[in-house]
Amino acid sequence: MGEMLLGHLKEDLQLIILRPTIILSTYKEPFPGWIEGMRTTDTFIVGYGKGKQKVAMGGRDTIIDVIPADMVVNSVIAAMVAHRNPSSRTTVYHISSSRRNQIKIDDFIQNGVDYFKKNPWIDERGKPVKVKQFHLLDSMDSLHKYIAIHYMPSLKILKWANFMLCRHLQVQHTNLQRRINHAIRLAELYKPYVFFKGIFDDTNAEMLRMATRESNADDTFNFDPTTIQWDKYLKETHIPGLVKYIF
Repeated sequence: MGEMLLGHLKEDLQLIILRPTIILSTYKEPFPGWIEGMRTTDTFIVGYGKGKQKVAMGGRDTIIDVIPADMVVNSVIAAMVAHRNPSSRTTVYHISSSRRNQIKIDDFIQNGVDYFKKNPWIDERGKPVKVKQFHLLDSMDSLHKYIAIHYMPSLKILKWANFMLCRHLQVQHTNLQRRINHAIRLAELYKPYVFFKGIFDDTNAEMLRMATRESNADDTFNFDPTTIQWDKYLKETHIPGLVKYIF
């Protein structure tokens, strides 16, 4: 809606829209792995590394469209230079990786699992956190089955015990019920993303990259997703950055 509003109000001005996908920590600049906030995908990595989460939801073949932060910044700079001449055109750039260098959600998460098995997080007490066996739930039905097996029996026991003990366990019962409801709400919220099958067309972004190469500026202002080796970047840059700056 914001883009539509800009289109209506811009009159003869040139309008450049850059749409980055999920932004991760920096690839190289100002230094590798820099990140200031926890993004969508990092919620699981942080929870798993701290030993608090062992389940995630998503289609195994779902492509998770992610891009490092400095590549987004470089694309903005490149677009400013490329569109320095006056014009009334509207141009849209998808700054993404799903078309040219795909990584599936299963592989993304597995990199986090492998990292913390080899490099356990040291908690506030100075003890290494031993991560648990990981489960990827590939449908809402599998989520409800998982809850039914692992949480509903405890909830039913608490309910009856609370009744027999004149509601002395009401707080424990309420907290468990709230946790279950919260998990289901989060799953419903993220379902459109973790089962998303789309691939973003980055033809315009590729043309911008070509212009940057012709100016011999592609190394300085790199935003080419094909230069990323995902396993290496995730295990040696992104996840260590999360541990250093977010944990």
